Amino acid sequence: MHSFQIQTIIIWSILSLNTIQICQCSSDVLKISEMVRNMVSRRHYNKDIRPDYGSGQPLIVNVRIAIHAIYDISDVNMDFTIDLHFRQYWRDSRLKFEPIGNVTRLFMGGDFYQLIWLPDTFFLNGKSFQTHKSTASTGSNTLIELDYNGSILYSTRMTVVASCPMDLSYFPADRQRCQLNFGSYGYTIDDIIYKWSSGEIILEDRNLATFTVSNLNNSHKIRHNDVGTFSHLILYIDIERSIGYYLYQTFIPAFLIVLISWIPFWLGHDDHVERVAIGVTTVLTITTLITSTMESLPKISYVKALDIYLFVCFIMVFLSLIEYAMVGYYEHSHRYRFIHRCLCLSNTNTAVVAGQSQQSTNQQQQQNILESRIFFDQQSSKIDYYSRWLFPIIFILFNTIYIWFMISVKEFYHHDI
Repeated sequence: MHSFQIQTIIIWSILSLNTIQICQCSSDVLKISEMVRNMVSRRHYNKDIRPDYGSGQPLIVNVRIAIHAIYDISDVNMDFTIDLHFRQYWRDSRLKFEPIGNVTRLFMGGDFYQLIWLPDTFFLNGKSFQTHKSTASTGSNTLIELDYNGSILYSTRMTVVASCPMDLSYFPADRQRCQLNFGSYGYTIDDIIYKWSSGEIILEDRNLATFTVSNLNNSHKIRHNDVGTFSHLILYIDIERSIGYYLYQTFIPAFLIVLISWIPFWLGHDDHVERVAIGVTTVLTITTLITSTMESLPKISYVKALDIYLFVCFIMVFLSLIEYAMVGYYEHSHRYRFIHRCLCLSNTNTAVVAGQSQQSTNQQQQQNILESRIFFDQQSSKIDYYSRWLFPIIFILFNTIYIWFMISVKEFYHHDI
């Protein structure tokens, strides 16, 4: 019993000591927070003047980016949307404070960012951007971390829509390089210089809907204009298009339409209705496929790799229809000659040569008519026979060259960028 009382006293002593320490720490945080807010009052702090102004040295602003997602990469608008944490680090000596106890760092929230100087960072190629809202308040989703030596971390989660000019010459085997270019809007390099913080750029998911992020890189750039010289940072995003979507939606349907257009080669030349129906249907189908595909792409003046494939498929389908027209024309012209020859033979039958019977003349006439008919049918069948081999050979050869070209383009982009 006595031992139990001793243990209880020890436990209560430890809890009381921890409570005193927590209260003391909370008290220290409140003291420093109140002291910092007093420093940024209008009597002691001017947020319109950058830190270290008048020292002759530019302020160094370090930047780090953590990317949550990249989506809505538009070929038509040539832009992309990026969701990221944008973190900026700089030092403001006016916000130094003496540590109290173990408190050397403060996390300031609420409207504190409205009370201090912030870099006027803007996105040079940005079309629009918005900051996310916090669930705890109506303010933006921001974080300010203040160190005792005046170092500041300003972190904001935002969504940026930025332009991304694309070269679609090798579409859909293309690979694009998009940029996120940002810097100071009004401060020149005499006042602010941006630098990348050490560390890898974080991207949570590199597999996008129709693209794959192959590489992330960054650089620093000095931009000159009529106002002055400015420091800018550039984030390079290399994206490689996934061909699977276009394979199932465009290439395979176009390939099958071309195969269907060859069915009339195995039909008889007397099957006029079937041959015309298949020929016209395949031409209209490939035209619709081309139109629907082009509507989802930007209206550009140069030829894309996909345009070449669809154009060749259209030519193959159209030539299949022309082949039947040639067969029909050939049959019609020879049928006219066949009828003319029959009439000639009938006229010669009226003037029977002396000594020759009427029966032998009729047999000779029928024999000539049958031979002419067989000859004309054979000539028409030869066109279909040659087409059965010539069309597939040409199309297979084209597909082989096209696939080799697409693979070569992929390898070229892989080593070029």
